[in-house]
Amino acid sequence: MAEGELDVDSLISRLLEVRGCRPGKIVQMTEAEVRGLCIKSREIFLSQPILLELEAPLKICGDIHGQYTDLLRLFEYGGFPPEANYLFLGDYVDRGKQSLETICLLLAYKIKYPENFFLLRGNHECASINRIYGFYDECKRRFNIKLWKTFTDCFNCLPIAAIVDEKIFCCHGGLSPDLQSMEQIRRIMRPTDVPDTGLLCDLLWSDPDKDVQGWGENDRGVSFTFGADVVSKFLNRHDLDLICRAHQVRPCHPTHTHTHTHTHTHTHTHLQTRLPSPSAVYVAPPGGGGRIRVLRQAAAGHPVLRSQLLRGVRQCRRHDERGRDPDVLLPGTRSIAGTSTGVDRCPAWRSV
Repeated sequence: MAEGELDVDSLISRLLEVRGCRPGKIVQMTEAEVRGLCIKSREIFLSQPILLELEAPLKICGDIHGQYTDLLRLFEYGGFPPEANYLFLGDYVDRGKQSLETICLLLAYKIKYPENFFLLRGNHECASINRIYGFYDECKRRFNIKLWKTFTDCFNCLPIAAIVDEKIFCCHGGLSPDLQSMEQIRRIMRPTDVPDTGLLCDLLWSDPDKDVQGWGENDRGVSFTFGADVVSKFLNRHDLDLICRAHQVRPCHPTHTHTHTHTHTHTHTHLQTRLPSPSAVYVAPPGGGGRIRVLRQAAAGHPVLRSQLLRGVRQCRRHDERGRDPDVLLPGTRSIAGTSTGVDRCPAWRSV
């Protein structure tokens, strides 16, 4: 099959046929189809900015890691494209058993809805990482090493970060001591591998740490950790309200502590090495009473069963900047989260 003959609709239809089947059911795809997805989506990634500028409404989703059944459940809850707009924060492959189905559906949606469906790069969209953690072996077992290299060429062109409504900074990992201006991100040339150090590495690898002031060592052995003071300075310098990132599991909900604000999203539910965690963040257009909603899972094996309404981001920051304790504003948050938060829980849980 020639590149121009790629039938995206047919491929999406086959990828969705396994809904309701036993988890792990393989979707039949040809090597030519998969290669066509990589080539066409790569062209689209390069035609769009490396730093995306997006508008709400938008659903922001964290790590999938080859958990294809969970990805389908997420779409069933949040709406299949183009019913809803999506931004995924990376780590589509490795660990789980169906990295190929996962990345192929995401790339197919990117091709079909290029202005409504967005994919950022995670640290696992890197040859040196997914060579080790499962994706290489899956490609080799089901197709060949050459196809894995085609995926690498595609991953090397993914965008790195996004800004939503000029107020929410999104990336896979976190901040970098090298990041002083958004123009630095825009100047990163693609295609590119992920270097061992520097701005691109940090955006995909760094982690926040509430016990750190400034920058600290990262236990991963790559990049840094950063404290609340770093987040606060970053938000103020760039007139932002929120950092939305993935890369780590958080068993509760987003934290809004004093003037620093960051949200974690994580999607998969069946990986035994992971804990239950929020699956996605929904960002509504400005003007509503609750602008951010977290789609949550109740427990391992029961994904995306609850939703949680959060106070508008700017409203949280206004309260915090007045020096008022969030626990005074929102009684009971300490007992819920074990920490002071600015999260406003919806009194009624909504079930799927």
